[in-house]
Parts: sequence; structure tokens; C-alpha cells
Amino acid sequence: MKKNIRIIFMISILVLATLFLFLAIQRSNMRRQIPYDPLYSRQWYLQNKAQNIIIPPARIDHTDFTTEEIILNSNVNLGVTDFWESYQKKSSKELTIAILDSCADIRHDDLKTHIWINNGEIADNGLDDDGNGYIDDYYGWNFYSNTNIVYGTDENAAHGTHCAGIIAAAHNGSGIMGILGNTNVKLMVLPIYGGEELNADNLVSAIHYADIMGADICNISCVFHDGKDKISDVIQNSSMYFVAAAGNFQNQYINGLNLDNYERFPACCQNSRMITAGSINAQKKGSLFSNYSPNFVDIAAPGEYIYSTLPNGDYGYQNGTSLSAPIVTGILGAYYYLYTDTIEEAVELLLSNAETDAALQE
Repeated sequence: MKKNIRIIFMISILVLATLFLFLAIQRSNMRRQIPYDPLYSRQWYLQNKAQNIIIPPARIDHTDFTTEEIILNSNVNLGVTDFWESYQKKSSKELTIAILDSCADIRHDDLKTHIWINNGEIADNGLDDDGNGYIDDYYGWNFYSNTNIVYGTDENAAHGTHCAGIIAAAHNGSGIMGILGNTNVKLMVLPIYGGEELNADNLVSAIHYADIMGADICNISCVFHDGKDKISDVIQNSSMYFVAAAGNFQNQYINGLNLDNYERFPACCQNSRMITAGSINAQKKGSLFSNYSPNFVDIAAPGEYIYSTLPNGDYGYQNGTSLSAPIVTGILGAYYYLYTDTIEEAVELLLSNAETDAALQE
């Protein structure tokens, strides 16, 4: 009798072991099944394997056109798909990223679920409900026009819309896939320019607003020639972390500026909470237009033929370190969501895991 019980017990163990193995395989398979959005194939910078990416004849940066197909032989792997496979949507972590840029199409189908709102404000009642000095800033504040209108669908809203999509275009079965599009990240859209010359005072005011309204990371995809002291001061007194574009410059004589000799801000504001991003191409080589510096540029990310959201529900390509910055911002957010308890730790992990290439610092 005891022998029979022992056999049944052993059979039960085998059955349970088989069941656990089956469930483990199922979980593993579920982990690998990412529902890629239809335009993801154009986001070469998010692919996780070496491959040829075909850029069709297209409008780039709203002024330049490619008349023939361009084939990019990409060997960039940012590890984004690993994050998508591993991240669980039930994470209790919250992350708010301020986009200090142009207006953005916050009603875009790929962006609207990730747009930050000011819960302390009642929309359109003509009052400053939360007492922060801004009336009806339900979706934030436009520091360029000094209004509460952060939404835009014209050419002047293209830059901010494009940067926003890189970070958080929703994984919703249509369009593209933002790096943090499968998380509960919120984008605080704070326009600081609208097609005219940049004003450092607008940037300073927007940083202060983002700080008091609880943003965690501030993405700044533009550069200023002046305002060093005021920009440095507001960053120094902020509790946020910053990712800034190194800036672009190219003519027939010069490919990129050495920021050691031609300082731009906030790219050259040295602070432990500031990451300055330069641009690389699909072969991990420095983009010809990208500003550079061994002292000020901390990291490089793809910035050529970047496909993302545009106003009026559209999509398209753009070039520039302006796009490298939100890619870095997105990867920083991914590290925070998946691996660390604080953004400070995520910054350390991001920089320590980045590949070292001396050629990019020359």
C-alpha cells in the first residue's frame, strides 16, 4: 500500500512539474509576443538587430526631400524591445516628462493617452484654481505666447509633436511605437518657442513651472546662444533631471561645432542632473551636423531619419540632435521603470551601460 502511495505521489510531482513547465513556457511565449504597431518597421532606431532599413522618397525636416530610396545599414541596438518584453503595465511607478519645445498635437491618436493634465485646475473656468499663478493651465502653459494653449496642428507644432512621439507614442495597434508607449508616462507639454528666435526667459520660466508642477525629467530639444547664468541657475535649483540636445551646425566648411569653443545652453550647463545628447547615424558614427565636446556631451543617440508623430495625425522623418535627446529621455525612463528605484540610479545605469567610443568625443 505504501508503495502505491509513493508511486501516486511521484506521479503527482511529475504532473505538477509538467504543469509548471508548461506555464513557464506560456509565460515566456507571452513575454516575447509584442504587438508591433504597423509603422514600427520605419523606426530603424528601435530595431534590435542589424538590418537594412529602406527610407522611401520622403520629406525630411519639412524642407528637404529625398527623391530616391535610402538604404540604412543599421547596427544600432538600444535594447528597447527587451524593455517592452520585460515591463509589466501593472507597475505602480509614475513618471512625468516635461517637453520644453514647440506646441504639440496633443490630440494625436498616438499621443492623447499620454498627455499630462493639471488635476488641480478646472478647465476653461477663467480661474487659477490651484493658485500657481496660471489661469486655466489644465494642459500646461505656453510660455511663448503666454497663454494656456499648448495644442497646435500647424508647421510650428511639428517639432514638439515629433519629440513627444519618440518618447511616448502609444502601443495601440496603429501608427508608431514610443519608447515608453507601453507605460503610464505622462508628457507635460510646455511650448517655449513658435517659429521665431528663441528666448532664454521662456525656457527659464518653463523649467520653473515644470519643477513646481511635479515633472521628473525635462527634455529640452533646442539650444540657446545666451542666457548661460539664468539657465544654469534655474537648473541648479531644480529637483528635476534634464536631457538636452547638443545642437546642430553644418555648412560647406564646418561639420558640427566644438562646444568647448562655442558654448550653447542648456547643453553646456554642467550639472550632475544634466545629460547632453549628440547624434549618431545608423552605423554608430557621429552625425556630421551634430555639435560635439569631450567636456559637455555625455552621450550620443540616433538622430538621422528618425520617424515619429507629426501634427494632424501624421507621421514623418526628421534629423537632428533634437531627436537624439528624446531617445535618451525614453531610454532613461525605461531604466527607471524596469531596473531602479530612483531616477538618479537610472542616470548612473544609463551612462555606465552606454558604449564608449573615443571618436565621438574628438
